[in-house]
Amino acid sequence: MSALQLSSLPAGSWDLPPRGGGGVPQTLPTTRACPGACAGASGGALVAALVVTAPEKLEECEDFTFSFADAVRRQPLGAVTPGFDFMQKLREGIDGILPSDAHSRATDRLFVSLTHSKTGRNLLVSQFNSREELLKVRQMPSRP
Repeated sequence: MSALQLSSLPAGSWDLPPRGGGGVPQTLPTTRACPGACAGASGGALVAALVVTAPEKLEECEDFTFSFADAVRRQPLGAVTPGFDFMQKLREGIDGILPSDAHSRATDRLFVSLTHSKTGRNLLVSQFNSREELLKVRQMPSRP
């Protein structure tokens, strides 16, 4: 099998199909292959991490994404509703999907783009010493 290189846009740039009318398998058919490397920034880094570490869980990720979006929409003020911990709920979903050895699978295959807000310098991170480190880098905004 030839290597697949995938670059992922931030999640806000994606045009998600309506629930049940397309879904992940039709939207991202090439991700069923084992990619050689993936890169992403912001929400795109999350998708890239999933593709590199657990491509068999794309449908589970799709289910989580839609249920998470529904939970946010049910809040009176959306994600900024007092008492609604957006990042904690996102983290719990990610924890349930990424495998325990995600950091090993991602090292040298996942490239997360970070831009320093003061200097404007870009950094590509591709070495992850632990699963926790992978999750923290993935949670960082593209402009820390």
